[in-house]
Amino acid sequence: MLALCCLFFIVMTNIVFAVDRWQWIAANDSVDFFIDINTIKFTGADSTHSNQNKICIWIKSQATTEGKQALTKVLQDSGLDEDIMSDLKNVSYRMSYVECDVEKRQMRTVFSQLFHADATPIENTIKKTPDAEWSPIIPDTRSEIIFNGIQNYVSNHSDLLTPHI
Repeated sequence: MLALCCLFFIVMTNIVFAVDRWQWIAANDSVDFFIDINTIKFTGADSTHSNQNKICIWIKSQATTEGKQALTKVLQDSGLDEDIMSDLKNVSYRMSYVECDVEKRQMRTVFSQLFHADATPIENTIKKTPDAEWSPIIPDTRSEIIFNGIQNYVSNHSDLLTPHI
């Protein structure tokens, strides 16, 4: 019985930590966006919250039911190989490491990868661009939704965040 209680505690603790780690910040018709609050990194002149020139953060983009249906339709019309299509149809989410320049209202993605629901990566979907160019935040786009969500979270929770150098 004690072993069963310990196992239950371990499982529930892991679930709670996983839930607490990912903070929902925004959504559109096809995707929910979450940020990893455990890995927010500030860079800039003194890397403090008062000088949040740049924010580096992991973003999880998880397709909604409507988003998955739209993706399936696009894939069916694409003429891709069946093996590739079956993998892409099973995409659960995308993880991206993003840098935001708050002052200049710019973003860039330096890494991204697609994942299955069980957190296993989908082969050949890694995109590494450490020297990616900065892109302006275009109004009414996915980038603006993410950028504003990150800014709002950081502004509203700065007392909980620890600056990293």
